[in-house]
Amino acid sequence: MSKVSRILRTFLPLIPLTCLGCGASSIGRAADASTRNASTQADAATTTSARLHVLSTNVSIQLAAGDKDGLLLTLPVPGTFQYTVTDQSTDTRGSWDLGIVTEPEYQNFISGRPWQGYAVNYAVNNETATTPTIPAGNYLFVFHCRNLAGVCQFAYSLQAWY
Repeated sequence: MSKVSRILRTFLPLIPLTCLGCGASSIGRAADASTRNASTQADAATTTSARLHVLSTNVSIQLAAGDKDGLLLTLPVPGTFQYTVTDQSTDTRGSWDLGIVTEPEYQNFISGRPWQGYAVNYAVNNETATTPTIPAGNYLFVFHCRNLAGVCQFAYSLQAWY
């Protein structure tokens, strides 16, 4: 068993992953707690004691045009999140808004009011982003399909350093 697998088996239960659905999203079925090793980026770890926690690897999901969804995340101590999304659309290139938000900000996101968060990207189709160091607490990795018609199909990977 690799060192990363041992670490994940120890710490992964500390990071519950729960879907907060909106509409007919497949994200609830897609959420996984993969323990596969992922590449790390040196600038994502804010201290030499931060450890990599792979939360999801290459999870495929679909959202209908205009749909929004979020994946609940918990940081047990201050740390950073990094996400990577890759377009998997077969007909029309997908366009999404993405980010990491607090629970109160999620309500703004879902309702269509102005929202803000960490590592926010608008109208992207392939993206990698890392939050700054953020306090311990509950957050949501949010997705909004900006397509006017059809579905957004993409894969995401998510990891945390703390």
